[in-house]
Amino acid sequence: SDTEDIVWKACEAMSLPSVHLEIGMRSMQASFAGGPVHLLQVSRGIDADKLVATAKLASSVIHGHGEARAASRVLQHIFQQRASYGRGVQALAFQGLCSLAAIAAFMGTYEDAAGVAMMTPFVILVQELCKRYKIQLEPCLVALTVGILTPLVWRYVLEVPTCNVPVMYLSPLLIYLPGSQLIYGAYEIQFGSLVNGASQLASCAVRCMFLGMALLLGWQVSGHNAALAETGTAGAVSSLVPASMSCMFPYGWRIIFGVWNIPMLIFAFIGLNIPLRSMLLPGLIGYLSLFLYIALSMLPVPIPSLIVDCIGLFVAGTLASLGEFMTGTPSVLSIIPVLLMLAPGSHVVLSVLESVQQEQDVDGVNVESFKGLMMQGVAYAIGLVLALQMWKPLNRYGVARRSMGLHRY
Repeated sequence: SDTEDIVWKACEAMSLPSVHLEIGMRSMQASFAGGPVHLLQVSRGIDADKLVATAKLASSVIHGHGEARAASRVLQHIFQQRASYGRGVQALAFQGLCSLAAIAAFMGTYEDAAGVAMMTPFVILVQELCKRYKIQLEPCLVALTVGILTPLVWRYVLEVPTCNVPVMYLSPLLIYLPGSQLIYGAYEIQFGSLVNGASQLASCAVRCMFLGMALLLGWQVSGHNAALAETGTAGAVSSLVPASMSCMFPYGWRIIFGVWNIPMLIFAFIGLNIPLRSMLLPGLIGYLSLFLYIALSMLPVPIPSLIVDCIGLFVAGTLASLGEFMTGTPSVLSIIPVLLMLAPGSHVVLSVLESVQQEQDVDGVNVESFKGLMMQGVAYAIGLVLALQMWKPLNRYGVARRSMGLHRY
């Protein structure tokens, strides 16, 4: 993977002896000259300022402008820096992100967004409790909370069609949907990292099953017989989580992707700890990529959806790589918000919930096979791979040039 390449090159540049590395999704193990194994574990999330600074430090070391002890001191200083935003700002940004996701990511209604806005403070409370007491089940507890709250909002506060209900429970789960794992898993396998790629794909499927089961468990608390009016049969069938999203795009795609995407991207960037001064370029990249993606989907003469997925990620990867060449900002910071908005992991969660309905013999349920979901991930990955590999030589040249300029300074 790209991470392994960077770490290996940095080790070679510092002449570290007999390096042994194992890099996983949330951890890295390293040993030198047969010595003790050092374990580095990380949590979920991205701090853009620290990522950019670390990437610049790595490129400087790789090109021979630093030694191990000095690089370690600089790296320690980077990680001791304060985050760009406090917890209060992050919480407000998460509130806005989830509320707008109902419209901009899942193409729901303003009523759906209002329902999500009512539930999100409780989600934030669960997040804070998990962080404070170091509870490792945050995604499941959040999904359980959403499963309890959604039927209450649906039955007693807002009267929305059943096909809008998935919008209400998927929006607060937006950052927990493992869509990027579906794409980067295929990406890693394509470039020979079979263990990392396979583990990411398996993790994507299992995490979505956990989210689906947590939603279903929460639904039984307050949503028992919630769909009785639609099914006409009390019991298990009317107590399942609705999974049909047949009433999307109520306002037209131009206003959603032309207007609502702007504040949505800003909230996403705050979640990634991207400072306001650095938002313009990744914001422009995300906005243009998403607008082109939906414009291709809405052509009068339609083209296959997998081709649209491939082209959309190719454009996003190309623009992000161009931005990296120009400024040195890692392309991943521009790509992740695009993946967040496309929310490919939502289809996996809906497929899990539909499979539960199929087991209960619910009429009219058409479960999307995991093969189809994998094909969507591969289509995204192909577009991303083509763009990143096409720009890789230029970006290496740009890194070397900036490193030389920084060293002279």
